[in-house]
Amino acid sequence: MSALTLKERPVSHYVPYSHHVTDEIIKAKNNEYLAIIKVSGRSAMAASLEEQYDWVEALHNVIRGLPLGKLGLYTHIVGRHVSEYPDSTFPQPFAQQFDDQYRATFNKRGLKINELYLTISIHPVQDALLGTVASLEKADAERLKAWQEESIEDLESGIRAVMAGLHRYDAEVLKIVDRSGFAFSEPGEFIAFLLTGQRQQVPVTDGYMWDSLPSARPIFSRYGELGELRTLESTRKFGMLELFRSPGQLRPGHLDPILSSPYEFIITQSWGSFTGAAAKKLVKKHFKLMRDSNDDAPGQLKQLLKLIEKLETGELGLGDHHATILIWGDEPVELRRSMSNMVAKMADRGLTIKPLEKALEAGFWSQLPCNWSWRTRPEAITSENFLCYNSFHNQLTGKATGNPWGPAVTMLRSVTGDPYFFNYHSSLEEVDSTGERMPGNTLIIGYIGTGKTVLQGMLLTQAQKFGATALILDKDEGLHVLTLALRGQYFTLRLGIPTGWNPFQQEPTPGNKAFMRKLVTYLAGLSGEIVTTFDKKQIFNAIEQMCRDSIDVQYRGVTLLCQYLTNPMKTDGEEGRSSVKDRLLAWCRGNEYGWVFDNPSDRLNLEAPPGHNPIFGFDLTEILDDEYVRGAVTLYLRHRSQAMHDGRRIMNLIDECQHPLEDEHFQEDMQDQCRTIRKKNGILCFSTQEPEAIADNPIGPSIIQQSGTLIFLPNPRAKRETYMKDFGLTAQEFELVKKLGEKSRQFVIKQGSSVTVAELDLSACKEALLVFSGSSDMAIIARQAIAEVGDDPTDWLPLYVQRVKQARADEQAVQKKAELIIQ
Repeated sequence: MSALTLKERPVSHYVPYSHHVTDEIIKAKNNEYLAIIKVSGRSAMAASLEEQYDWVEALHNVIRGLPLGKLGLYTHIVGRHVSEYPDSTFPQPFAQQFDDQYRATFNKRGLKINELYLTISIHPVQDALLGTVASLEKADAERLKAWQEESIEDLESGIRAVMAGLHRYDAEVLKIVDRSGFAFSEPGEFIAFLLTGQRQQVPVTDGYMWDSLPSARPIFSRYGELGELRTLESTRKFGMLELFRSPGQLRPGHLDPILSSPYEFIITQSWGSFTGAAAKKLVKKHFKLMRDSNDDAPGQLKQLLKLIEKLETGELGLGDHHATILIWGDEPVELRRSMSNMVAKMADRGLTIKPLEKALEAGFWSQLPCNWSWRTRPEAITSENFLCYNSFHNQLTGKATGNPWGPAVTMLRSVTGDPYFFNYHSSLEEVDSTGERMPGNTLIIGYIGTGKTVLQGMLLTQAQKFGATALILDKDEGLHVLTLALRGQYFTLRLGIPTGWNPFQQEPTPGNKAFMRKLVTYLAGLSGEIVTTFDKKQIFNAIEQMCRDSIDVQYRGVTLLCQYLTNPMKTDGEEGRSSVKDRLLAWCRGNEYGWVFDNPSDRLNLEAPPGHNPIFGFDLTEILDDEYVRGAVTLYLRHRSQAMHDGRRIMNLIDECQHPLEDEHFQEDMQDQCRTIRKKNGILCFSTQEPEAIADNPIGPSIIQQSGTLIFLPNPRAKRETYMKDFGLTAQEFELVKKLGEKSRQFVIKQGSSVTVAELDLSACKEALLVFSGSSDMAIIARQAIAEVGDDPTDWLPLYVQRVKQARADEQAVQKKAELIIQ
């Protein structure tokens, strides 16, 4: 690298910015005025090409309405590495330990985001093509003031139009902001980043911005191959590429493949609009040259004639365009490798790019918005093609803070390497929704073996930062070990084994007595026989008598209730009809279903004991196929859990929800809860391996409609009709799901119109995986460990992990031995 010479001009010579004339607008040299907009972007991952063309056309309508000739546009895509894993505190050691390990996976692999910026400028009309220049260099103060007022008015009008056109792209205008009583310039901070490669605050001063903006010492190699930016703290190496030749036909998102590049970069583009007259003159001149040269290109001549026609009708604008790509790197070898990779990616899109080399210095300064004279190789392109280069597509990142429950539940990695902040609740990114009670219902769909249980367990663990109560209706004991690891309680229901429940020993409040009547009516109707008005009256009287204070609570139950029920004399036509008492006998102690509710005491306690957390899991596996028991059990559980929905944060997890949803009472309850649970600060999280069963359920449409978050894990058997017609996926979204590999640990997250493909890589958290991915045999190992060393997870989890690993090693050894015997 060559040292700077004494004759070298200071950085301020290359910086064209003077001062703020409004909070948003900056005056530049040559009487140009500009404003900078930061754009979050719009995900095109699941959008068809036709939809993307519609997006471009919508933006193009905005551009066509701006004052061409005076209008200048600059865009920047800043790809940078981030470390934005949210800081969280967890009440359980296991949850905290997992969070620390999970955070380390991001620190090791790194994350990258892409930030999009659009600069709009208004400058005096300068049409060299027409041989005219509207210069203000010799204008008097009054003329300059009038031009400033006109420019500010045009620019503010343009900003309003552009912001309206970007309403789906989450855009904000950078401006002067107050921080602790001091004024800082957000536009200045972005420009300072372009100058230094570092993020820093830029205060608003009385001086010129070209003197006060932070800057680095730029050093360019003798032959312009690489450059350096030197500050007091660091040195950053960079190389630059320029667009040399582009194809005639561009598509929306033409540069989208670059967004997933793993290295840091800055893509700069500009478009200086021509007046209509200048644009037509240029195209006509080009047409004449081609025609007079006898070039055998009738197709191109027709295109030029069509372009002239569109310019005349105002359908298109024309302007000169330039593009450069700056790539950061720590070492020259790494930097050249990244530049080579970028050249290859661009070539795949039909673009020819070359290193800037001796034009490196000019290319560097051309990154500054409105530094028009430093641009390398400008080329005339249409306004439509400019928007194909700059479609403002981006990977959605979710919402890190300001969600109804506060910070994001967790951070995932998108397939493009960007962070994705997952939330059950869907809320506007630009609005702080902390404390608001918004819909958070979630539906998780995944084929067996694709990681559904692991995802559920991981999200439940990460949600412990909220201190939320959790009620889990589980299957196959998938969340058994995790519940115990989180210091919760877990109950496995076994056919024929007393549950320890007795609903009739609840406090005889009006609400509880109403439930007792509902339960008895339900049990009496299971045989299919009608429960008449007379039957209901008899049930009412029996429960009132049983709940009298003179009856000791320990005697209450189905058996005692039957003593208050009579066998009335049957009238004509009722000879084959059973009484309520007859129908309840099977639920009495010692009979077929006596183990369900007719127990000596009611030991169902949904309050966490000291030292435990309010997480309650119930495994329903054995009773799911017995519709009588399943319906009765879920009816009681839902009644008891209602008291937990008292305004506290509460999560209801229902695994393989298609089974309890077979019961009409559960359908009615879920249909109501789907609409109202947000008012109680709760969420419902359904999961299933059978999407068709949900779609065909009577309340399936309600569950789908009321679930603001849909998660689709890989499903090789996914049916297009079910996913598109019932779950509302587009054809492109359905293809995303179909293309997910069964072992990819990737899944599609859909919240409203936003779609993201994320992955859950827990390969560095192997011990946590043994807790998330539970099963009945693993639950036995956990219970054995607890029996030996106590129920404190810090004591039994190490023993559990050790024994599960040993069990798997033994299983693999047996399998290997069997394979050798077969051979």
